[in-house]
Amino acid sequence: QQWNLSLEYPVRQLFLVSASYFGQKGTRLRRQLNLNQPTPSPEGLADERRPFPNFRNIFQFETSASSIAHAAELRVDRRFRSGLGFAAAYRFSRSIDDATLISILPQDSHNLAAERGLSDFHMKHRLAISGTYNLPGRRYTWSRNWQLQMVGTLQSGTPLSAIVSADVSGTGSPIVNRPHLIGDPKLSKPTSSLFFNKDVFKIPDLGVFGSAGRNVIIGPGIQNVDVALTRSLRLSDIVR
Repeated sequence: QQWNLSLEYPVRQLFLVSASYFGQKGTRLRRQLNLNQPTPSPEGLADERRPFPNFRNIFQFETSASSIAHAAELRVDRRFRSGLGFAAAYRFSRSIDDATLISILPQDSHNLAAERGLSDFHMKHRLAISGTYNLPGRRYTWSRNWQLQMVGTLQSGTPLSAIVSADVSGTGSPIVNRPHLIGDPKLSKPTSSLFFNKDVFKIPDLGVFGSAGRNVIIGPGIQNVDVALTRSLRLSDIVR
């Protein structure tokens, strides 16, 4: 299900300001789980703790996942006039689900509610700007037919999950063990090489699933601005 609402308001026939809301609800989405996943324990053989001890892993593809997403966008457009035109759009959004990729198994196939978290493609903030400016050429001949163009994107990072490579839960392969989360993984001054607080994650005791949820880490964002200075020439000026 999808729904949206948009409002537009012209300002002095030069600016156009628009505000939009988008919503989406997903049900019966595809996911994969292990019907015969062993219960976590540090003791005994994993096969003895399976719901069906005579079988190994039983992977099932089903349509039991769900999602919800909301987004609000504010856009400002300046019509090209007097040599200047630009557009800027800011979006604030949130997307939550309990299974984004069908290839990723849940940590505990017998507790799917623990998989609810931010979607893999969630992006909280996004600002996109573009503009064009014709340099004044009437008073200054050197700037005649020159144009300055700019395109920029600033956006938040996408979520990531912390995974323990060892089978600490004792549930066997495939290993999908998450650590314990004992604090806030956000850093006040993140960098591209260190964008989360690794000290808030702790390896669980043997035979225990970690308490950290899906996608509790926000990856590095994008800050990119491209600027171009161009000049248009008549073919007669080149041949001359």
